[in-house]
Amino acid sequence: MTAVHAARPALAGKVSNRTTADRVRRRLAVGAVLATFPYSALKVAWLCRSRIGLSDAKFGTSATMHLLNTATLGLDLVALALALVFFTGARAPRWFLLPTMWVGYGLLGQIVMIIGPSVIVQATTGPPTDASSAATPIAGWVYAAVYTGFSGLGLCLLPAFAIYAWQRWGADRGWGERLAGVRRDRLPKLPALATATLVLALVVRSAFADSALEAMGPAIDAVIGLMALAGLWSGVAGRPRRLRRAVPMAVVWTASGAWTAWGVYHLVLQTVPNDLVTGQVAGIDIALSAAKALTGASLLFAIRRIS
Repeated sequence: MTAVHAARPALAGKVSNRTTADRVRRRLAVGAVLATFPYSALKVAWLCRSRIGLSDAKFGTSATMHLLNTATLGLDLVALALALVFFTGARAPRWFLLPTMWVGYGLLGQIVMIIGPSVIVQATTGPPTDASSAATPIAGWVYAAVYTGFSGLGLCLLPAFAIYAWQRWGADRGWGERLAGVRRDRLPKLPALATATLVLALVVRSAFADSALEAMGPAIDAVIGLMALAGLWSGVAGRPRRLRRAVPMAVVWTASGAWTAWGVYHLVLQTVPNDLVTGQVAGIDIALSAAKALTGASLLFAIRRIS
């Protein structure tokens, strides 16, 4: 009887923690749904040939832009589907959940990471003095609405998935174990070497950029690469010993998704004629986009060494 009574408070504590996590997960899912509205509304309006937020009559009318708008609206619809999964706690198939959230962590995680530095750089450097660069075809409020929505989506959808993934897989796979107990392994050579080389190339590209705003992109990509290297080393070396195993996994997962998703996106914009990129794109930038996509994908396979 004593053992039974002693077990009841522990069981009650677990139930209470589960209930709290469920409540937080659902609220985050609702926030993610609300955050998709600004972007989705604009995309639907533009696909219906509305000119809201656009000052150039020809901007966005090409077949390529319609295709890009349709594809990005599709991403928002996927985000809505994911939010529904996280709200209900349904056991969605892995083939849908894991690839989409890998891309989601990459795209949204980097946006959340870059918003603060972007605002600081623009505030300290001031508006562009060149009249041609100042007259953009997209109104300023559009960028504010879209990136506010993206930031909200990232701050809600990503932690909602983290809670969902922990509840579904974390306990069974020992994600909460400390790194002191992991098996020592060697750093995966090819992903680590490719990541270190690309980080160096990004640092050089940032150093020779024409402006602070232009340098910020490769600089943040380089920081993401350094985070990936730190996560890989931490996971396979078991240090810091008190760190939970889920931390280096999450770092490498996010860095891998960021480099792959943004690398592919920029590669498409740089090589396919569209209204968003004017003028000739430097070959080094195309090469860096391709390298980010490939290296990011290689990092995904390196996560197996940690998990």
